[in-house]
Amino acid sequence: MIPTVTSEDPHPSALAYLTAHRTFHNAIGPIGSCRPVIEADAVDALRCLHRLSLVDHNSGTPHNAVRVHQLAQRVTRESLTDDQRAALARTCADALLEVWPQVERDTALAQALRANTNALTRHAQHALWLPVSHPVLFHAGNSLGSAGLAATACSYFRDLHITARQQLGPDHSHALTARANLAYWQGVTGDAAGAVAAFEELLTDMLRVQGPGHSHTLTARANLAYWRGMVGDAAGAANAFEGVLTDEEGALGPDHPHTLTARAGLAYWRREAGDVAGATTVYEDVLADRKRVLGLDHPDTLTTRHNLAYWQGEAGDAVGAVAAFEELLTDMLRVLGPDHPHTLTTRHNLARWRGEAGDALAAAAAFEELLTDMLRVLGHDHSDTLTTRHNLAFCWAGAGDTGAAAVALQGVLADQERVLGSDHPDTQITRHNLARCRDEAGNAE
Repeated sequence: MIPTVTSEDPHPSALAYLTAHRTFHNAIGPIGSCRPVIEADAVDALRCLHRLSLVDHNSGTPHNAVRVHQLAQRVTRESLTDDQRAALARTCADALLEVWPQVERDTALAQALRANTNALTRHAQHALWLPVSHPVLFHAGNSLGSAGLAATACSYFRDLHITARQQLGPDHSHALTARANLAYWQGVTGDAAGAVAAFEELLTDMLRVQGPGHSHTLTARANLAYWRGMVGDAAGAANAFEGVLTDEEGALGPDHPHTLTARAGLAYWRREAGDVAGATTVYEDVLADRKRVLGLDHPDTLTTRHNLAYWQGEAGDAVGAVAAFEELLTDMLRVLGPDHPHTLTTRHNLARWRGEAGDALAAAAAFEELLTDMLRVLGHDHSDTLTTRHNLAFCWAGAGDTGAAAVALQGVLADQERVLGSDHPDTQITRHNLARCRDEAGNAE
């Protein structure tokens, strides 16, 4: 739902602003014109400000090349008129969006971009909502979720929706988009039932305001179908995706990324509903089309490969799954980077299928290494971190140390009950495996 900004010039908005506001000293081109500012001019200006101690400019410091004292920032802001401040804020927002990578491989860069967006919002929020909300506001929230911070993304979009309602009205497309993002990340936190309820309510409003053929309405239908599947209604999800696919093919064409996503969703939930062979064949066709349309390194292509590798293991070919995940991990590391949540998930499943293939010790070692990174990147209470702790304990049990596994599972269970609730499927699985390990350790009672 967020437009991707691309340009051959890495900083077109910033350079255009500087060109419009530069002095004419040593800047005269043909009569009546002003030579456009280029990147070298901007760097020269920064070096001059650095020598005057007005900024700290260090091009050798990644993602922190320019730092300005808060007092200097305040004086600069207060010297501007309201119109100047608003125009500059929109320019800064444009510049942030232009340098924001589509794939956030560099987590430090993504964090710096989010921090700058937050600072801009604090000091010029009103300007970012006129005449409509700036796309960078949505991009920053989705960046939080993509970094594995789903709960933080939920909180962000909850606040963004409140502001959108106040600034634009409840039926404005950007207010509806904020609700859609909030519902999605609510599901990612583990509240699939809450996501279903939110998307049902949202879809009613989208149909009323935007109509059934609007791309955002179709996306909301696809999300509603997905989260219905996640609460256990695989057949209902598959049926819903059939309708979404028909409408998206008609409205967007067979090769549109949203259409490919609907085909992938239909195949996924058909498989979950029991059609393993047919769904796998369709999913393999989706992979071929995503490679052709999106490219080998597109995140959707990588996700399709991931799911096929997982299904290969589920079909009983644990050794083949290990080989597929090893190959995929190499590409994930290159494209997404080591700290991306999808890379961590791929490492998790590689470790799991190594254990299923009979190498419990290697799986346990891989889970131990992965857990260290998950704790650093996602935190102690993230659902993926809890799942990794569970699977590490399960590997210990598979290697014969059921006593240590039972102790570890007891700790996991306590945290899952606190974070996810006692009725969450992951909590119930841990409770079952804890009982099993205690039994195998000789504590039948």
